Amino acid sequence: MTTIKSHALSKATGLSKQFRNYFGLDLSRIPQMSDQELGQLADRASEMKRLMEILPILEQHVETLMSGQMQYEEFMQRTLKAAEKSGKKIDKLILDAWLAERGYSKHQQRMRQKAGLEAGLQDAQFASLGDIDRLDFQSALRLV
Repeated sequence: MTTIKSHALSKATGLSKQFRNYFGLDLSRIPQMSDQELGQLADRASEMKRLMEILPILEQHVETLMSGQMQYEEFMQRTLKAAEKSGKKIDKLILDAWLAERGYSKHQQRMRQKAGLEAGLQDAQFASLGDIDRLDFQSALRLV
């Protein structure tokens, strides 16, 4: 069996190695490839041709995906920023309402205390007046 050799390939071993690394094909083995190996190479080439045909479509889809993701992230950022501002305003409104309720509750408590004190004072005044009236009545009885 005669071995077919490339003279140029033997002078460019670095390029040959790079070709093998990038494309998965050992150029020096091409003449010795079996029919099965040549068929596999043809299949890979067909797959690459198909891929090359759809690459522009894939590129559009990938660009759409990236652009859509970026717009979605910008939307989320704007939404989260607005949520922060709104949340702070809502928290302040809730705090203001709670403080107003607390203030009103304290006001009612003071009013009840004041009413209790005033009622107690009135009761004491009426009791004192009653005692004075009784004393006056008893003094009048003694005089009689």
